[in-house]
Amino acid sequence: MKYNAKMVEEIIKKNEIELRQKFGIKEIYLFGSVVRGEATEKSDIDLLVIFEPQFSASFFTLYDLEQFLTKKLNARVDIGTKLHPLLKDQIMREALRVA
Repeated sequence: MKYNAKMVEEIIKKNEIELRQKFGIKEIYLFGSVVRGEATEKSDIDLLVIFEPQFSASFFTLYDLEQFLTKKLNARVDIGTKLHPLLKDQIMREALRVA
């Protein structure tokens, strides 16, 4: 399915309480081709996830979160927790906070 930013935002907002309680999500930002309106059927959904300080972004947490979001969005999800310093400003300029 070809997604747009509004569709992704609606699905994440619908699951926001569970994301916060189960995974300790503080904020989620959508960026990349979906935000720019350039997504195709083969595009993944790029998300920057910021966790509450008391939660850890362990491998298992990230894996479970990726599986949860992939199922809810019915699309491949690419989750990042940190941005490369050289790309951070560019990504955050286009990023859309969805949770």
